[in-house]
Amino acid sequence: GSGKTTVALHRLAFLLYQYREQVRAERMIIFAPNSMFLDYISGVLPELGVGNIQQSTFTDWAIEVLDHEVQLADQEATLQRWFALGSKRPPVDDSAPGRYKGAIAFKQLLDDCLDRLEKTYVPTADFSPWEGVKLPLATIREWFFVENKHYPLVKRRERVIARIKRWMEIQLEKVWQQNLKKELKKKSAQKLRTYLTGWPEYTAFSFYKMLFTDKGRPESLPADLLQTIPESIMTASAKLFKKKEVQLEDLAPLLYIHTRLHGVSSDQLFDHVVIDEAQDFSPFQVAVLDAYTRNSSFTILGD
Repeated sequence: GSGKTTVALHRLAFLLYQYREQVRAERMIIFAPNSMFLDYISGVLPELGVGNIQQSTFTDWAIEVLDHEVQLADQEATLQRWFALGSKRPPVDDSAPGRYKGAIAFKQLLDDCLDRLEKTYVPTADFSPWEGVKLPLATIREWFFVENKHYPLVKRRERVIARIKRWMEIQLEKVWQQNLKKELKKKSAQKLRTYLTGWPEYTAFSFYKMLFTDKGRPESLPADLLQTIPESIMTASAKLFKKKEVQLEDLAPLLYIHTRLHGVSSDQLFDHVVIDEAQDFSPFQVAVLDAYTRNSSFTILGD
């Protein structure tokens, strides 16, 4: 080749030497297209004195971050379809799955969906653990939308539920009769479980899957919001997701949803990211990686 990868590896060595106070080798990562590239890189890095740099494909890294909630579908049929000859090959336009789901416009659609979820992501009624005691919905909304606003959605839900449980403990402390207290404690736990059925906990996949089927979709995500998704993509995705399998182009959207739901912890952040063969990356993939990279520090190489 033209030597892009070699230049990138030497650049990493330079960055570690020149900016050793700001970047650490163990917090750098190189994304290569396949294991062959990774084998080459792993052999060169120690020679440059920078052997601790992480190396991965985007697919492997994404599935790891998603805690293996999904698995990649067999790519043979997909490759045969898109590399077919003549009229058998589907048109490569903006409705092609890879191009549609890899576009920033799809990220903006997900932002709209997640913003709508956030605005309605609380129960719709007061909570009463037993007769005569009530936690007003307004208080729960205050805890969620004001006091814990700076936390990502899943963490916010966890903190509010913990607050509700603490409120229940305080109410139980006001009951002096031990038999009655024991009975109310059991009853309130059951009431809370029932109450929380109206406040489901989403994962990246459960939320993403919901966008491609009418089943279980909340009112905050009406069908007209999703009408821009091509029908062929809706149908194929819904069928595939039933098997808990995804295509390559689904990984960036799933990671983005995961990031919106859970945030990015400090130990997940990279000091610098190298993308090799960047022509194989979608704009959405780069946008997701940016959320995991301090100060948008990238080296991007491609044809």
